[in-house]
Amino acid sequence: MESFGYEPSAQSDGPTESQPETRREDLTQHAPSPWEAFPEQFRGYKVLKRMTDTTGEAQTFLVEKENQRYVLKLYHPGKTPDREVLRHIREMTEEGKRYFPILYEHDEEGGKYYEVVEYIAGGHLGAWIKKTPSEKRLEKLPDIVLQIAEALHILHERKLIHRDLKPANVLLRSEEPLELVLIDFGISRQIDQEATKHATVVFKGTPAYCAPEEFTGLFGWEADWWHLGIVAYEVIKGSIPLLGSIKPSFRIR
Repeated sequence: MESFGYEPSAQSDGPTESQPETRREDLTQHAPSPWEAFPEQFRGYKVLKRMTDTTGEAQTFLVEKENQRYVLKLYHPGKTPDREVLRHIREMTEEGKRYFPILYEHDEEGGKYYEVVEYIAGGHLGAWIKKTPSEKRLEKLPDIVLQIAEALHILHERKLIHRDLKPANVLLRSEEPLELVLIDFGISRQIDQEATKHATVVFKGTPAYCAPEEFTGLFGWEADWWHLGIVAYEVIKGSIPLLGSIKPSFRIR
């Protein structure tokens, strides 16, 4: 179950880089839904409702088992999470790291990868930003930045890059006191021990939050801090600075 390994690193005399991914997709190509019809059951879990549309890497469902609710994440056919990253997330929650959701299961079923994770009912930071007056947002800004920064520090200690930090991927386990949880590690990657950068020719992420170097296909942990800066800006202003100005030439995954 934990056999999905690291991406290999290149050999060079200087700082090494991860080998690039080799697949590119056109904007007109859309991954099919893993379900042609709404599922009622999945591996003993009762499916209550769909939580997301069938876009991106996966879709999510609210499910229930033995009177406890969970989130089921079903990856689209051909989309695969990095199982080494998921192993780290599971270890961190077992160690009591409060900034990450509990990962109960992750495996493959019928050629599709899935995860079963903790259900956090407090909503995401993006919705909180929209409903919260600016004065209250400014009051909470230091705590928001501190908690997300601590979560990134924990990830980076394990050489993990999140790659898609944005308000929609930060959940509120509690609003008073504020307790944030970083989610969605579907495109996260681990840099090999000898490497300093991750290289890819497939753009993945949300353009408005991406660091400039992410568009070149070569980036490191620094990109996550750029994402945090955009999130902080959004908390302050209520909007992102680059809205509508970025049009990538290949598919966002």
